[in-house]
Amino acid sequence: MWIGVRYLGMGQFDEAIQNFGKALRGKDVIARCGRATAYKQAGQFDQALRIYDQVLREYPNDDVVLCGRAEVFRAKGDMQNALSSYELAIQRNPFKPTSIRGKFDVLRESGNLSAAAAFLEASRPRFPDDPILASAHAELLEGQAQWLAALSAYDTVIKNFPRALSAKLARARILLRLGNAIEALEAYNSILVTQPYSSAASLGKAATLIDIRDFASAEVLLRHPNTPKSIIDWRRHLLMALSFQAQNDYKRSKSMFEFGMQRTPFVKVKRLYAAAFARQKLRNGEPSLAVRAIDAEPNEISNVVRLHALAASGRTQPALDAWMRIGRQDVNFEVAEEIARRFRVVDQQPQHDLAWIYRVEERALLLEAA
Repeated sequence: MWIGVRYLGMGQFDEAIQNFGKALRGKDVIARCGRATAYKQAGQFDQALRIYDQVLREYPNDDVVLCGRAEVFRAKGDMQNALSSYELAIQRNPFKPTSIRGKFDVLRESGNLSAAAAFLEASRPRFPDDPILASAHAELLEGQAQWLAALSAYDTVIKNFPRALSAKLARARILLRLGNAIEALEAYNSILVTQPYSSAASLGKAATLIDIRDFASAEVLLRHPNTPKSIIDWRRHLLMALSFQAQNDYKRSKSMFEFGMQRTPFVKVKRLYAAAFARQKLRNGEPSLAVRAIDAEPNEISNVVRLHALAASGRTQPALDAWMRIGRQDVNFEVAEEIARRFRVVDQQPQHDLAWIYRVEERALLLEAA
């Protein structure tokens, strides 16, 4: 069964499904949940929910099952059911931190940062020694674009919990966001020394290599099936498309973006494909087509690309409305503000040229794609 866990970490979800299936012995909850997780990661959400629902009928208070079911809804982009499921898990297991962290993540990803912060503040004192909740505070700072404070908070988490992989990944991510790509690359390499099968570290490294224009090295890390199956496959496919876009191979990138928009079952990834496609239309001088393609959500780069498309197409009032909805604590506020200046949505002089806007948008896309 632990081979199945290894396959999950490597992003090989078909193999994980098969291995967990072999490991099933009657009512082995761990193997059944592992199989459901593999189905979720492969985008087969109905199969995952079916397994979790079956297990819940037998073990209605199991925290792993309740949280696993919530994560399927989250992966589908069904945040309301994800939130309700985590609240049920908290109700049934009030002394388990996993469901607390899950509810925090759903609130944060839904753009409700104030509610996420209040919930975390109320919950953390009960779990002072839990690394996943310790990282949550740093993630709030990161989500509010308080980069240096977030770096310091992640450093504290890593000092107190040296094996906290998520904090190490986040630290590398912030370094890239700040333009310190070489330091970010070193951070990802350091993670891969001890966690060579970490797909998250591999994807982050590939995004960093694209950022520094080492496309050949990135391509080695981004090999994927012709038809992606898992969430990791789709992220590799998207990063490869972004690599072609960065190399000005617009024909190949456009084809891959369109394929992803049509075929991926993962809602958030679909929005990233649409944002990248819209951004390409903007660069081609087709802002109206960009407006039609984009599907925006708060605190994602899709929201900024939508603002860019509206402003560039001369839709001043809708652009102003979009700009007003982007809060100062949005992770991409700086580039959004520059777009508003550049296209005279606000009465301020631009501080950067258009090339800077495209570069920052690209880096944000790379970060979210990874």
